[in-house]
Amino acid sequence: MKRQGLNFASGTAQKPQLLAQSLQAHFESKRDAILARDISTLLTHYARPLAIYVDGTILLPETDRQMIDYFNAIYEVCIETHSRDVTFEVSRVDASGHGRYRVEATWSFFGDGPDMVLRQSGRYMMKWSPDTNRFRTEIIEAIEPAGSALSQRLKRLDWSGD
Repeated sequence: MKRQGLNFASGTAQKPQLLAQSLQAHFESKRDAILARDISTLLTHYARPLAIYVDGTILLPETDRQMIDYFNAIYEVCIETHSRDVTFEVSRVDASGHGRYRVEATWSFFGDGPDMVLRQSGRYMMKWSPDTNRFRTEIIEAIEPAGSALSQRLKRLDWSGD
């Protein structure tokens, strides 16, 4: 499926630190979920996903609530499938389409209950962007295989942006 017409700049106004604060407040009241400090580290390093492709559907997490739901979905699928890992493909690109590279990323959970920790790892293939003389670092999409437990849960989330 050829993906075009996506507004790559969508959602970039919110800084990762602000989103991390919202996630921290949420998870402090939900001790069985992901530790806030790991989410903060992840967002500071990777920024926020601007688009998530699930079974060919474009989902745009524009709000903190949607991002919280996104991470919770990963967590719940791991619990339901008795798995510590959820693997999917991530691509990064800048607004002009330069400097594209891909990573096969795995979300891994460690510990139990209030000590549950989420971390990400992956293999990177980076491309140099000649217009800025640096590597691009913005995540724009996470591609989840059709029919997977995570893709089914993500499709059920509210992506209306309200």
